[in-house]
Amino acid sequence: MVSSQPEKVASSNLKKALVFFIRLFITLGFFYYLFFHLIHFQDEIFLANGQKVQGFIERISDDGISLKTAGESLWLEKEKLQKSKEGMFSVKMGFVSVLKKLDVKLFLPFVLFFLLNAIIGALRFQWLLASQKVILGYSQSLKVTFMGLFFGNFLPGFTGGDLVKAYYISKESSGIAKSLIAVLIDRVIGLASLIVLVALILTLQWGKAEFYLASLLIFSCFFTMVLGLIFFFCCPKKWVYQKNNALFRILQTFYDYQEHKKVLFKCFSITFFIHISTNIAVYGFALALGIHTIPWYTYFVYVPIGFLLMALPISLAGWGVGEAAYSFMFTKVGLPPEQAVVLSILVKIGQMLISLIGGFVWLSLGMRKK
Repeated sequence: MVSSQPEKVASSNLKKALVFFIRLFITLGFFYYLFFHLIHFQDEIFLANGQKVQGFIERISDDGISLKTAGESLWLEKEKLQKSKEGMFSVKMGFVSVLKKLDVKLFLPFVLFFLLNAIIGALRFQWLLASQKVILGYSQSLKVTFMGLFFGNFLPGFTGGDLVKAYYISKESSGIAKSLIAVLIDRVIGLASLIVLVALILTLQWGKAEFYLASLLIFSCFFTMVLGLIFFFCCPKKWVYQKNNALFRILQTFYDYQEHKKVLFKCFSITFFIHISTNIAVYGFALALGIHTIPWYTYFVYVPIGFLLMALPISLAGWGVGEAAYSFMFTKVGLPPEQAVVLSILVKIGQMLISLIGGFVWLSLGMRKK
């Protein structure tokens, strides 16, 4: 019996490693498809004779385009170039050029909206814990929130951000069950409010062809969520409390939230500000890339769906899934896949920049122990 414990630990570590490498393989698979089959790194210039030339644009003037290709500069006169209906040269910017167009001075201020999200999220988490008689100061809740973001973004796979939050909160509570359920409820509220917000926007934009698939997904999630809420609030607690095994003890903690409808409603309400803030941030990132043709409400549909898909435990921290989702959705409204992929990457970078705060918090806790 003594030797079985190390075997269980070894088996658990092996499973974690296997899951990590599967998700890593899926992530790399997504990026392979995106960067080798969907998007182009170089710019494409379309000629009047129907052909196209690839390279990196050095300069565009009224007389033509200067292009660097195969290490040499090539001058394409305006007579040789294809023109659009607006009289502009037909050019498709590659991934590198799209990234170079980023206005960093405009990008960085919009990153601060992710900081606002963490501030609101910490308050929501504090309320949920207080309803379970786990008293946590706001500053402590904020630290735990930042640490969760850090581990979720920088160390995905082995140690999830949610598990880190649950671990640190369990030190303040009577057991791990309450902290785990609080983290789970926190995540469920985030997803539920996201679905409601997108469903509202889609209702206001009803009938638009570019939102057909989005409507199928969101309204399916919405009605499933409604059924889940009916079951949660109408299921008799007696049925849950009649058992005393580990699973039902967790369910009992979960169903304790039935008595805290006001807290759940407050948490649900302030979460809308998080989603609105996120959509504004991504809209700002698009402006920083020079994207001005996409209506604001498009971001309020596609951005939340992107986060919904990235929440699935398919790849590492949603990498690859988000880029694929953005390229699929935003191309439906005329955005080139190169710009869509860069936009998704900027969202990840923005999140990582803010979550670095959690890394410093974690390091400071380690130093205090020493």
